[in-house]
Amino acid sequence: MKVLHVPYSFPPDPPGGTEIYVDALCRVLAPHGIESAVAAPAASNDAYDVDGLRVRRFACSDDAVSLDALYGGGDPIATASFAGVLDDERPDIVHLHAISPACSIDLVTMARQRGMRVVVTYHTPAISCQRGTMLKMGAEQCSGVKRFNDWPGRARDFTGHAGRIGRIPTRVHK
Repeated sequence: MKVLHVPYSFPPDPPGGTEIYVDALCRVLAPHGIESAVAAPAASNDAYDVDGLRVRRFACSDDAVSLDALYGGGDPIATASFAGVLDDERPDIVHLHAISPACSIDLVTMARQRGMRVVVTYHTPAISCQRGTMLKMGAEQCSGVKRFNDWPGRARDFTGHAGRIGRIPTRVHK
């Protein structure tokens, strides 16, 4: 089985918590017979290894993104470049670790159209919490459980992702 992990960045870019987690996850899966590769957006397409881990960089726009791309539509340059990575790597599972214009729902759609399973790991509250603070309206601690009916009229706190994320499967199907 092969998994293609898709974080927002990866070394040699300065790593954050998600990138460190993805690197460790790939290495922990290897002894179980699960091959891993990483694909992350960059200024241009590239391929290299980081301590034996295959890394693919896919080109994305360096221009300011439109509001549609920022809140769901995706970067068309990244989407087209990622198609090449999928066709070259042919993973069984695509594991998104970021949601951004370059790592958008369009990548999920593309993987599903190729018959690949998709997993999304929620590393930061930015996907469902506009403020990224996990505080309801900036004051009350939020449990992280999001239901549309909990906050009538406040669906915009989901920054537009909720409708698109709702189409991401909650389980991996064979």
